[in-house]
Amino acid sequence: MPNWCDNRVCLLANNKRGNAQIKKFLKSSWNKNEGGEYELDYNGLIPSPDWDKTPNDKGKLPKQNADGFMRFPDGKVDGRWYEWNCDNWGTKWNASNSCIDWYEEDDSYFNFTFCSPWGSPWQWVEKLVEVCPDTTITLQTSGEVDSRYYIEWKNGITVCEEDEGNYDWYEDMEKTDGDWYFTPEGR
Repeated sequence: MPNWCDNRVCLLANNKRGNAQIKKFLKSSWNKNEGGEYELDYNGLIPSPDWDKTPNDKGKLPKQNADGFMRFPDGKVDGRWYEWNCDNWGTKWNASNSCIDWYEEDDSYFNFTFCSPWGSPWQWVEKLVEVCPDTTITLQTSGEVDSRYYIEWKNGITVCEEDEGNYDWYEDMEKTDGDWYFTPEGR
């Protein structure tokens, strides 16, 4: 059972190109689940290979066995996904418990939260910064493993990075109509 890391991300468009970048991110990375709720999916920015159709170094494809695991013909479990996820997303599983906290209809501001196992998905966040260069992006993370961090990027450049130790991000949030969100003006 992993320790979970809570993540809060804010995107604020710095111009009309930023609005378009936020809109594109929303369309690619937020999908409706079976219950009709939107969920964050790292695959929208960094697609994972289709492991069922990706042969191993011996040219063999895995198949699901009676035990529920994907196995190669020699009986070995296909664990390639784990290393790939860690190397490309920065964490072993996709986002969990994602929630859109605030969204402006003109795509100028978007605030969301999600959980990730063990730590923040740093490689995925770096990709988000790369594909949204005309925005200001903040990441606040609080986890049992990688402590608490606050990082801010403006136009793709890191402008603030703090290891906040025991910082409680809820002290910097406003409460409006029962919804918590980080103020777009910053800290």
